[in-house]
Amino acid sequence: MNIHISTNALFTVAMFLVVYGGYFVATYFSCKRIIGEDQM
Repeated sequence: MNIHISTNALFTVAMFLVVYGGYFVATYFSCKRIIGEDQM
C-alpha cells in the first residue's frame, strides 16, 4: 500500500474549501438580496 498523507490532506482541504466556499457565496448573495428588498 502506497499511501501519501499529504495528498489526502490537500484533497480534504480542497473539498472543505469548495463546500464551505460555496455555502459562503450562496449565503452572501441570499443575504444581499434580502437586504436589498428591505431597502425598497
